[in-house]
Amino acid sequence: MQLTPRFSNTRAMLLLAFFFLVCCGLGYQILNRASWRTTPALADVESYAQLVTGPAATDITDHMGMRVLVPYVAKPFYWLAKGRVGSWDPVMFGLLISDSFFYSLNRNLASACSLAAARKL
Repeated sequence: MQLTPRFSNTRAMLLLAFFFLVCCGLGYQILNRASWRTTPALADVESYAQLVTGPAATDITDHMGMRVLVPYVAKPFYWLAKGRVGSWDPVMFGLLISDSFFYSLNRNLASACSLAAARKL
C-alpha cells in the first residue's frame, strides 16, 4: 500500500496564511516608503485608486473595464484603514490586502492541484 500526501483543511489554511503574510511583507514598501503619486511609471495606479476611493464607475471603457475585482474588494479595507493606519496610505493598504488575499488563494489552489496530480501518478 502506497501512502500519498493528503492536503488537509488545516494545512490549506496554514498555507493560505503563510502566502498571505509573505505577500503582505513583499508589498509593505508601497504603504509608506514609495510614493505612487509622484512616480510616472505607476500612472495606472491612479486609476485603481479612483476605483477604490470613488463611487462605482459605470463608464469605464479602457483596459480598466475588466480589472475591477481587486479595487472593489479593496474598498472595505480602505474604509476600515482610513484614519486608522497612521502614516500608511489607506488606498494602498486596501489594495495590498486584497492583492495579497487573491494571490495567496491562487497559490493555495495551485498547491492543492499539484498534490492531487501527484496522487494520480
